[in-house]
Amino acid sequence: MRRIRDKKQVEYWLQKGHIRENFDTENLPFSVCRFEKGEYLTRQGGRLAELLFLIEGEVQIYGIREDGSVTPVNRHEAPALLGDAEFVMGGASSLFTEARTTVICAALPMEPYRAELDRDVKFLHLFAALVCGGNFTRWQRWRLPPKRLRSACCSTCGMCVRTGRSAA
Repeated sequence: MRRIRDKKQVEYWLQKGHIRENFDTENLPFSVCRFEKGEYLTRQGGRLAELLFLIEGEVQIYGIREDGSVTPVNRHEAPALLGDAEFVMGGASSLFTEARTTVICAALPMEPYRAELDRDVKFLHLFAALVCGGNFTRWQRWRLPPKRLRSACCSTCGMCVRTGRSAA
C-alpha cells in the first residue's frame, strides 16, 4: 500500500469519487491510498483503523474457515465502502479483502471522528443505503437513471437515496 500525500492528487481522487458529497461534516482529513493487485486491504482478525471508500478498482472479500478452506463472500467494484461493519461493531475485521486490480481508496480514520460521523446525516444515509440495498451504494446515483435508482433502493428500505425522503 502506498499513501498518496500530494494534496493536488488527494483532491483529484476525492473529487473523482464524489467523496465529500457524502458528508455534512466539513474538513474531514481524508487521505488516499493505492493498493496493487494482490495486496490486502483488510486481514481477518486485523484491526481496521480507517473507513475505506473504493474510488477505483475491484476487490475480493473472503474468509478462511477453521479447516483452512477459503470462502468467497463478495466482490466489489468501485464505488464501494469498506470498513462499515468494523465502524458499527467497533471490532477487528472478520474477513480478508484483497485487491483484484490496482485499487484507489479514500481513507478516513474511524475513532477520532466517530462522534462527528454518528451525527452526520448524509453519512448515515449512506450507511442506510448499504444496509437496505446490500451492495448498492449512494454513489451509484451518478450512474443510474432516477427510475432505476428508486427501484434499486426505495423498494428495499423505503428511503429515496436521491432525495433523502421517504419513498412512500
